Amino acid sequence: MSGQDDVNFEAGRRYHGTTFPDEHIADKAREITSVDAFAFPLDLGKHSFVMNFVKFKMGFIGAPIDDIVCSIALPLPGTGIVDKSGMKYNQDELGVIGGAIGGVTQEVLDAFKGGGALSTSDGNVPDAGSDELQLLKTLTQATGAAGRQAINELGQGLGATADQAFGNVINPHVVLLFKQVDLKTFTLQWKLAPQSRDESKQLKFIIQKIQEMAHPEQKTDGNGANFFLNYPNQVDLFYAGVQENLHYFKRCAITGIEVNYQPEGDNLLFAKTAAPTRVDLQLEFQETEIWTAEDYQQLQRRKVG
Repeated sequence: MSGQDDVNFEAGRRYHGTTFPDEHIADKAREITSVDAFAFPLDLGKHSFVMNFVKFKMGFIGAPIDDIVCSIALPLPGTGIVDKSGMKYNQDELGVIGGAIGGVTQEVLDAFKGGGALSTSDGNVPDAGSDELQLLKTLTQATGAAGRQAINELGQGLGATADQAFGNVINPHVVLLFKQVDLKTFTLQWKLAPQSRDESKQLKFIIQKIQEMAHPEQKTDGNGANFFLNYPNQVDLFYAGVQENLHYFKRCAITGIEVNYQPEGDNLLFAKTAAPTRVDLQLEFQETEIWTAEDYQQLQRRKVG
């Protein structure tokens, strides 16, 4: 990776608090001898899924690579490589008054676009086609609609009777209002089959290590009654060897772990060790930051560079 890519990578972490890990991080992790690194299977190739666990930090802005406390590599997931974004919108009814106010607001904006004041012919009486009369017309229409609502409240069914008589109903002015961007979630699955006694031990250890890293610790200082827990570790994820062809992750929390030691519906064990011949692992992740347009622009710049 070029020096320019390194600069963009660090800038993204520094200014946006985003994490775009790739092989660059994997190389850095291997250089840190104090970090425990584990892999399954023992002969795992260069195409893999890597989890770099980091200590939780309040308000982090791209924690340095040196903060990695543990690195775990597995084969690429067999199921779940799906990048799904979600944006929430609320369908809302402005109502007759809200709709009229929206119209007035646009009229006012249009009127002031020219010289910053409403135009009249002699300073007192508006022209027939002037903005003032248009505003008055809109307000009158709003008042009429409000009066219709008042009639409906005075007598049950009067509003509906009026609607039937005149052949019209009130326009609800339904609009779609943006609310928020959802945090991305991922559910990844593996079918892991050890081929030796050592790999069975390694798989058992890695599963327990993931469980350890994902769970909170007892807070020891000033916590004699065990009222408090320390936040669990968070994790940086990436697909080693194929990252540029797949999606990127932001820093995640592990929100679910499911281990199935009986995936075939029967107890299939190795004769000498009694270890399962296959273990199905499912991990659920949720990112800790939303994605914005600037994040995708940064990814495009990285690929172009």
